[in-house]
Amino acid sequence: NSFCTLLATQPHSFKRGDANTTSCTMPQKITKSAINSTNSVALPTTETVHFHRVIIPSKGRAEARRATWHLLLAGGIPFTVVVEPQDAAAYETALQALADEVPVAVGLHPVFDPTGDHVSFPDSDSDNDDARPAVAAHPNRKANAARSRGRQKRSSRAVAATDLQNSTASSRYDVAVLPLNDQGVSFARNHILSEVAPARGWFWVMDDDITKFNRAAGGKSREMPAAEVMQIASHRIAACAQHSDIGLFSLEYQQFSFMYGDDDICMNSYANIAVCMNRARMPPGIRYRLRVREDYDFVLQMIQGGYRTVRLRNLSFVVPVMGTKAGGMTPYYDAQKRDIR
Repeated sequence: NSFCTLLATQPHSFKRGDANTTSCTMPQKITKSAINSTNSVALPTTETVHFHRVIIPSKGRAEARRATWHLLLAGGIPFTVVVEPQDAAAYETALQALADEVPVAVGLHPVFDPTGDHVSFPDSDSDNDDARPAVAAHPNRKANAARSRGRQKRSSRAVAATDLQNSTASSRYDVAVLPLNDQGVSFARNHILSEVAPARGWFWVMDDDITKFNRAAGGKSREMPAAEVMQIASHRIAACAQHSDIGLFSLEYQQFSFMYGDDDICMNSYANIAVCMNRARMPPGIRYRLRVREDYDFVLQMIQGGYRTVRLRNLSFVVPVMGTKAGGMTPYYDAQKRDIR
């Protein structure tokens, strides 16, 4: 069975070693006959799968030394940070300084079309087991090392504009401002869905405190540049996009990813931290509703509404333990510990 064929013919969860997991073969190309040989609902063959810029809700972390935007800037991946009015100026200043400091790492870069706000990744062999791209140093370490050696730094904004098909420097990132302060995480996420996210096409929503991306193979999880992980993930998502009942993809927690390989997925389970969404693949009326654990509730609404979720088990992220990093929801967690047990 092909990856998509297995997804199409198995509407429920699987078991292989642990609950809700399956293994299948990932083909290089999904053919129309393979799709039509299943009970899946196929989208029109003329539809193009589009990915849009990453969206990052954030609060009180403009000065964070290690955040998701460090990794995306180094990878040349366009993104939007969604912040409260009280934080907007601080984020604008911090991101401007960081973008001028962090060079785009050598290697795979996405192609950005500012006209349609589309992000695509070139084909490569990075989805093969033998491909092990070198990981660039963390942006802070790389910048500090360059300064200490007295090397002349090049403008990362100029590099990004060249790498992203001569797009404008401002297309590398932007800041979207919420209408109100201190309304909680569900308010921010609902605003993203209604006002920031594209009406159609796939977009990533990522937490602001991701420090690494990893890929597991052979029982080991190795750090990988953001652009490499996004390329592999986007190709796998695009391969399944003809199945209109798949509405949500996500990466895995790094500590749970070691035993899995490229063909391992988990269906209809949790999906948080780094989630790929499509507003055209959501049930009517779906909203974030809770002050905490809102992402778990959102997945349950997706499943109840007839959509399936898929977690890519060997592509992962590293984040701090919840409530241990200043900013974000940490003040609420400290005051309402009972809510997050």
